[in-house]
Amino acid sequence: VTYALASVKNAAFKKYFSVNTNKGVISVKKGLKKGTYRLKIRVKAAGDKNYNAKSQTAAVKITVK
Repeated sequence: VTYALASVKNAAFKKYFSVNTNKGVISVKKGLKKGTYRLKIRVKAAGDKNYNAKSQTAAVKITVK
């Protein structure tokens, strides 16, 4: 399973967010203004002979205090 940042509702703030591709942990860089941000995270599972490959997008809301 791999994870990636698909989009941020306001594209200007995309540079403040990153996603660990192996664990799916979302990191926020310093300097981001207080508020609520909506992200879309793409989760992709590789297939094999028993399972098909699948990709799904999950919506996440993050509040910076």
